Amino acid sequence: MADVAWDENFTTMPNDECRNEGKFSDLSDLHFRQIFADKKTVLRKLRKIALTAKFQMKTKKSNPKLVFVKCIVEKCTWCVRVIKLANSTRFVVKRYCGEHNCGIKSAPKYHKQATSDLIANMMRKNFDTSGHGPIPKERKTLVYNEIGCEVSYWKAWKARQKALAIISGTPEEGYSLLPGYLHILEQTNSGSRPDLKLDEDNNFKYCFLAYGTTIEGFSHMRKVISVDRTFSTGRYGGVLISACAQDGNHHIFPIAFAIVDSENDNSWTYFFTKLAECIPDSDDLCILSDKHVSIKNVVTDVYKLAHHGFCMYHITMNLRSKYGDCDILYNFQEAAKTYTLDEFSVYFDAIMKSSVEAGWYLENDIGFEKWARAYFPGNRYNLMTTNISESLNAVLKVQRSWPIVSVLKAIQDNMTKWYVECSGRAQNNIHFLTPKAEGLVRDHYVASCLLAPTRLNEHEFHVRGDIDCLGNLEHKTCTYKVFQMDKLLCEHAIAVLKLTPGQDIWEEIYKLCDSKYLNDTWKKSRDRTIYPVPYPKTWMRQSEEQRVVHHPSIKMPIGCKRQNRAPSVGENPKRKKQQKSCSICRQTGHYKTKCPRR
Repeated sequence: MADVAWDENFTTMPNDECRNEGKFSDLSDLHFRQIFADKKTVLRKLRKIALTAKFQMKTKKSNPKLVFVKCIVEKCTWCVRVIKLANSTRFVVKRYCGEHNCGIKSAPKYHKQATSDLIANMMRKNFDTSGHGPIPKERKTLVYNEIGCEVSYWKAWKARQKALAIISGTPEEGYSLLPGYLHILEQTNSGSRPDLKLDEDNNFKYCFLAYGTTIEGFSHMRKVISVDRTFSTGRYGGVLISACAQDGNHHIFPIAFAIVDSENDNSWTYFFTKLAECIPDSDDLCILSDKHVSIKNVVTDVYKLAHHGFCMYHITMNLRSKYGDCDILYNFQEAAKTYTLDEFSVYFDAIMKSSVEAGWYLENDIGFEKWARAYFPGNRYNLMTTNISESLNAVLKVQRSWPIVSVLKAIQDNMTKWYVECSGRAQNNIHFLTPKAEGLVRDHYVASCLLAPTRLNEHEFHVRGDIDCLGNLEHKTCTYKVFQMDKLLCEHAIAVLKLTPGQDIWEEIYKLCDSKYLNDTWKKSRDRTIYPVPYPKTWMRQSEEQRVVHHPSIKMPIGCKRQNRAPSVGENPKRKKQQKSCSICRQTGHYKTKCPRR
């Protein structure tokens, strides 16, 4: 059928033809000469009418220029005819009879017109901008309450995925927009370090991003970087790597992010090489991670001067799965957190009494210098675990399933919100130190009341108490090592300061605390602004980055992706450790590659 121009000759079915016994209206706002933007909008409207009025319809004719639908009952008068306007993408209602004479007053249990596309458009208002919304079971209830129709779990799941795609886009769109997004981000946020690496077929490999504000702000942080990764739950998988620090108020300070196709030596080398361009190597830098072999090897090659430590929690879980003794776990954690070698020896001797194998594992397989604060060659302050990285990953749990550009946008939105919140708290803080540091110093002040200090000379002192110690105020040292490791005044030094009459003790305390704990330093760490990236339609005018990026070339797994990480044996005591089993001799303890019968 040819395109029809807009004129006054369109007619509708006479109302008298619809006025028969047993009639009912479809109760819609559809009317003669109503115009729609495109055919997709027309079909969505018709399906919603059929669902709301609880009747079935069938398509009599449909092509790019015409849509003609009728009630499923052959002799019913309800019908709609919509045609395409000439030289336009719009459609107009040419014929419409909105009353039924078939007597059908209810639709079947599962309605034919309740498609996943229609449900996605109807229910996308239930999702917020962060992607939180009803799960498929809840969506089934919402659909029934709104249109009185039941849908299967599979259709509800598909509708949920399509609703999320409407909000955040498709994975393919995310990869195609990535070069322009990174280019505009570098222009709007000066000093940022975005990077994109593709393979020879322009398939995505790695992506790295560090904002100029975080690179500059790290100079006001304590020199400890926590590194961790989490797996993406999107269509094409991948791994999200994050590096973060902790400020003087013990708040998380994100530094850099990377999204890689998989976790291996090459991807970790790429991440740490790019991180080293932002955070240079130095002997006062400390990097914390789990015991992943690739991380251990790459950190040694890239950061030759920095000190590498392991997460205490991950080692605890390994001990729990290998030995399962609560006494070993308790003594290990206490030994890891001690400041002096004497205290460390007490707890480690207890571990050796419980299990010689556990002690050998901690001393030789891992090494004291990797997990014990007393033996650590650098300074890891209060950071014994990678919990700050785990917390950062938990914030992005929902967004990890989004397209890659939407993930980067979510990271930027969260960082902007955290910057504003921390900046406001720093501006409102009335103390000389950050609130957390102020609280710790005041606790030390209370503990100093039970000590008996003695000055040895102008700078050195001796304190008697549960633990006798010698200290030097000029060098900011104490044999208990809290002073030099935490960089905050310990109770021993505070007790000595009380001996000097006529001086403002709190002024002296603040002078001896590290500058990273000062409220002014806390303000400076967030004094720059993170600017948002403009809407994608403006990129073509601003971006010169025209590279084509395809999704990673991976084999798609069958079924739904797992959303939650499977807990290890150490984290879940009820989960039994899988034993090695040989497929040749059917014996346990080895695989077929090492079978003696082979």
